Amino acid sequence: MPTAASLAFSMRVLDKQSRPLRDLWTPTLSHYTGYTLSELSPVVQAVAEHVLRAAEALDGKKEQEAAAAANTGGF
Repeated sequence: MPTAASLAFSMRVLDKQSRPLRDLWTPTLSHYTGYTLSELSPVVQAVAEHVLRAAEALDGKKEQEAAAAANTGGF
């Protein structure tokens, strides 16, 4: 299920028209993955939360590196 949820999340993030996931997750995808959108929704939410936490951690690390560089004159 994590793979199907990651696919659904990626489809939503990369959709240039910003359509809701219910419009993107087709019956064909349900058939071939074996999961309906209602089954995937909690896992998609968890994937999204992990991605946000990772992004926040990276932002924090960049801020720390910038502060360290400023304190050492960039060396």
